[in-house]
Amino acid sequence: MRLIAAGQQDFPRLREFYIHVIDHTEGMRDHAKWVYGQHPSDESLLDYIDAGEMYYLEREGKIAGAIALAKRQGEEYHDVPWQIDAADDEVLVGHIMCVDPELKGQGIAKELLKSVCELCGELGKKAYRFDTFVFNTPAQGLYDTHFILYEKVI
Repeated sequence: MRLIAAGQQDFPRLREFYIHVIDHTEGMRDHAKWVYGQHPSDESLLDYIDAGEMYYLEREGKIAGAIALAKRQGEEYHDVPWQIDAADDEVLVGHIMCVDPELKGQGIAKELLKSVCELCGELGKKAYRFDTFVFNTPAQGLYDTHFILYEKVI
């Protein structure tokens, strides 16, 4: 699977995908605290699409996973003790990553993260950074398994 950059034509599918994920992911309200319309929202998805920062993976013609990848980090990342020093535009920052809950346990999240790392290299970025709520232990477990200190050094 390869990351697909989302265009305006993908918005309806992505919107329905996020609603599906939120409605069908066990523990969503406890871990990620997502409520469609608040986070994420139509506006945020469209903003990511317009900025060229929305991506997804497909399996058998259906969206299997999605992620927004900001092409630069904001000031809120400056005080974090990262493993490497990188300027704001030398990293990708992941947001609203999710996988279709019907595909849980099939390696989609791992494939999504692998694809993000490949994109980092293609874009000449030094690292992929991401954050999650302290109570989002499923995401932390995934990141801890595949990354050190929530930063992927490319």
